[in-house]
Amino acid sequence: MSVPEMRRAPEPATASGIVLVADDNAINRTVLQEQLQLDGYVVHTATDGAAAIEIFEAQPVDFVLMDVMMPGLDGYAATRRIKEICRGRDQYCPVLFVTAVTDERSLAACVECGGDGFLVKPYNRTILRAKMNALERTRDLYALVKRQKGELELHHDYLRREHDIAERTVNRLMRGSYLDAPNLRYLLAPLGLASGDLLLAEYRPDGVQQVLLGDFTGHGLAAAMGAIPVADIFVGMTRKGFGIDRIAAEINRKLHAKLPVGLFLAACLLALDHRTGRVDAWNGGVPDVLIRRRVPGDCARLSSRHLPLGILAAADFDAGLESTGVEPGDRIYVYSDGLIEATGPAGEMFGEARLAALLAQPAPAGGFPDICAALHAFRADHPQNDDVALIEVECRPPDAVPAAAPAADALVLSFEYNPHSLREDLPEKLLMRLLEALPALAGQRRRLYTVIAELFNNALDHGLLQLDSALKTDAQGFAEYYARRDAALRQLVHGKVCVTLRLRGDARSGRMDITVADSGMGFDHGAVLAAAPGRGLARRGLSLVRELCAELRFHGEGNCADAVYVWPRPDAGS
Repeated sequence: MSVPEMRRAPEPATASGIVLVADDNAINRTVLQEQLQLDGYVVHTATDGAAAIEIFEAQPVDFVLMDVMMPGLDGYAATRRIKEICRGRDQYCPVLFVTAVTDERSLAACVECGGDGFLVKPYNRTILRAKMNALERTRDLYALVKRQKGELELHHDYLRREHDIAERTVNRLMRGSYLDAPNLRYLLAPLGLASGDLLLAEYRPDGVQQVLLGDFTGHGLAAAMGAIPVADIFVGMTRKGFGIDRIAAEINRKLHAKLPVGLFLAACLLALDHRTGRVDAWNGGVPDVLIRRRVPGDCARLSSRHLPLGILAAADFDAGLESTGVEPGDRIYVYSDGLIEATGPAGEMFGEARLAALLAQPAPAGGFPDICAALHAFRADHPQNDDVALIEVECRPPDAVPAAAPAADALVLSFEYNPHSLREDLPEKLLMRLLEALPALAGQRRRLYTVIAELFNNALDHGLLQLDSALKTDAQGFAEYYARRDAALRQLVHGKVCVTLRLRGDARSGRMDITVADSGMGFDHGAVLAAAPGRGLARRGLSLVRELCAELRFHGEGNCADAVYVWPRPDAGS
C-alpha cells in the first residue's frame, strides 16, 4: 500500500463528528489529524488561538483539541472565548487540552478556563480514542438532556394552557353566581395555577340565600370539569326554589355517576333565611361551620357529619341537615381544610383553635379581614400546601333582604381588577365604552359614569390603598395626595376591586343596581356619610353619589357599596 493511500481519510462516520485541532506545532497537528480521521472524524486545524476562534465561529464543530502554549492568543484564552460562543448558541462543545505541561497548577488552569479534560503528551492512539469516546458520551448525554428539556417545556406549556382553561372555567362559573352579594366576603387562594376549591351563592325565589363551598380532590382541568355540573345544578335548582337537601342529593347523584373513582367533592351547603332567622347546613367533608354571634362569646357550630359528594350511591345518601337560629349581625364562616391546615415556618398548623380564638374577639376585631391578615402573618414566606377557601356570610335584618331573587332577565356585568390590572388598565375608558354600548342608558350615561367612577375610586383609594382624603384641601394637597396614590399603587401586591352592574329597563325607565367591593381594610363610612360637606373636597364624591342615586349603602367595614340608580328621576318632573 502506498504512502498516499495510507494518508487518505476514510468516509467520516456520522456518529463521530467534527473536530477542531488547534496547535502551533505542524507535526502535532498532522499526527492528531491522521489519527482522528482514521477513527471517522472530520478534522479542521488551526495554528493558534485566534485562528481556532475564527474557525469555530464559521464552521460547525463538535469537539476541540486545544494546545496550551501558542503564539498570540494562548489555549486558555481561546477556550474561554469558545465557551462564551457556546453559551450564546445554547451549544455544548467539549474542549480537550493536549499539553506537555504536567504541573498541577497548569492542569488546574485547563479546567478552570472551561476545559473538559486534558491529554498529556506524549500520547498514543489508544488513549486518544478513549478520551474521544468519553467526550462523545458527554456530548450525547448533553444532547439528550437538551431534547428532554425541550419536551418538558412543551409539556409544561400544555399543562399551563390546561390550567388556564380550568381557572377561567371555574372563575366564570363563580362570577355567574351572587358571590358579590353585600353580606358576603370571601377568600380563594389556589395552591397552583388553578384552584380545586369552588364558591357559589344564589337566591331562592322566596329570598333565602344559599351558599356552596366545595373542595375537589385534585386540581386543574379535572376539578374544573367537575365544577361545571355542580354549578349548573346548584344555581338552576336554587332559582327554582329547591332546598339544599335536594340540591346536595342531586349533586351527589350526578358526581357519583360521572366522576372517575377517586375524584369527589367535599362540600358545605348553607341556606340562610334572614326573615325567620334560621340557617340550615349540609356538610360533607368540610370543617365545622362556625357562627360568630353579634354578642361576643363562644362560636356556635354546625358539624360536619356526612361523606363528601360523589362517594355514595343515591340509595345510600343522607340528606339530613344541621340547623340553628341566627340574629342580624351574626356572621357565619365556612372554610376548606386548607385554611386550618396551613403551615407556618416552624411546621405548625394554623389550626381551628387559632381561628376560633380570632372569632371570639370583641367586634369589630376578629372578623374576615383579621382572619386573612392573621393567616398571612402566620404563614410568613412559608410555601402554601393546599388551596385555601373562606367565606363569611353576615346575617341581615329582614328589611335588608330582597323579597325574591333578582329577575332572571336582568343584564348582569361583572369586572374584577387585581393589582396588575389596576396599574395597567384604564377602568374609566372601559366603563365609558360599556355605557355607550347600551341603548337603554341613553340620556343617563353621564350621571351613571359619575356614580360608578366615584364608587370605584373610593374603593381603590380608601379600601385598598388606605389614603386620607383630608389632604385634598388645596392644590398642594391634591398634588401630595396623587403622589401618594401613585406610590401606593405601584407597591400594591394583594387585593382587588370588583364591580357588578345589574341593569333592567329601557331608555324610558329603568334601574341599575351597582355593587363595588374591595378586599381592603375599609373605612368609617357611617361617619363620612353623616358628616356635612366641609370647605375641603374630601369625600364630596360620595355626597354627589348619594344625591344622584335612589339608595346608597355601605356594608361591613365599608368594603362593599351598593347603589341603586333609577330613571326617570323622581324629582325630574313630567
